[in-house]
Amino acid sequence: MASKLAFKKHVIDEGMNETCAVVDVDGDGVLDIVGGTHWYKGPDWKKYPMREIPFENNYVDNFADYVLDVNTDGKPDIISGSWFRKQIAWYENPGEAGKIWTEHVIDVPGNVETLCMVDLDGDGIPDILPNVMGVDNISWYKSIPGKNPEFKRVIIGHEGVGHGLGYGDINGDSRIDIITPNGWYEGPKDPVNDEWKWHPEFNLESTGVPVLTYDITGNGLMDIIWGAGHNYGLYWEEQKIDSAGNRTWVRHEIDSDWSQSHALALADLDKDGVMELITGKRLFAHNGNDPGGKDPSCLYWYKLNHDDFTWKRNVIDEGTKVGAGMQICVADVFNRGKLDIVAPGKGGLYLFENIG
Repeated sequence: MASKLAFKKHVIDEGMNETCAVVDVDGDGVLDIVGGTHWYKGPDWKKYPMREIPFENNYVDNFADYVLDVNTDGKPDIISGSWFRKQIAWYENPGEAGKIWTEHVIDVPGNVETLCMVDLDGDGIPDILPNVMGVDNISWYKSIPGKNPEFKRVIIGHEGVGHGLGYGDINGDSRIDIITPNGWYEGPKDPVNDEWKWHPEFNLESTGVPVLTYDITGNGLMDIIWGAGHNYGLYWEEQKIDSAGNRTWVRHEIDSDWSQSHALALADLDKDGVMELITGKRLFAHNGNDPGGKDPSCLYWYKLNHDDFTWKRNVIDEGTKVGAGMQICVADVFNRGKLDIVAPGKGGLYLFENIG
């Protein structure tokens, strides 16, 4: 059956920016967009300065924007990661449009490729899971919001250090596991104090962030979806368990026609109860030096065929400056019961309104 999905493009800002967050910044009941140095007030997207971020080697040194009320004052703050400054920091919402947000450095662990926010210890508060390059160990930071907020660093292990990171319940024990390019860490009963068991079961090469988990075949086993962040290729790994209880992974290609699928998202765009995959080319991920780095830009959504578990590509935008930078945000921006897509990148910040 042909899809009835369609999207209307809104240009939020044509300036370079690879991150985004969708949140009601000013508490007026209308969703706004945070991206890089500014935030944009919905629904008209008036631009307000937020912070200064260094520009280096053709990169805005900001590689993630996530929402958390860090100081529990009722106003959403933003948690970010930086490559060149090698830091993780949170930016305090001043509650006044146009006023600069105060930067609070959480840690300086190394080159932060990007980060994820996920509740790893089950306390209902998202924790920080950064992808840090050139370090000895993978770590996460337990979030402890309050008037004097804390972030407790928890070391997981050294085996999975590399380009790419994700999370999900791989083994079906209702605990969050951590996925790396070289294998996965099994989430323990006590994620803060217990050992994270290492499973070197696959090689995802130089994958993007996040690596996604989704039961594609419907057999109760979580499969893995990943993009080659700096090469051609979009794939899913099928999880199989034999009669002896041994786990194996079978690779399936989703698409290999375009490169630099660095950011991915899953969402039920057409409200049929099945997740769609949203991803796109990270424009000039390595300043055009990756394979396909100078090919036309693109943003796509993929529909899963449950008969043969293949994915059909559908165009959101291609051949313009639109792509998927370090993040893709999916939210009901216009409060109409439909999921919209926010796509940042070196070609600008764009909102795709779901009009299907």
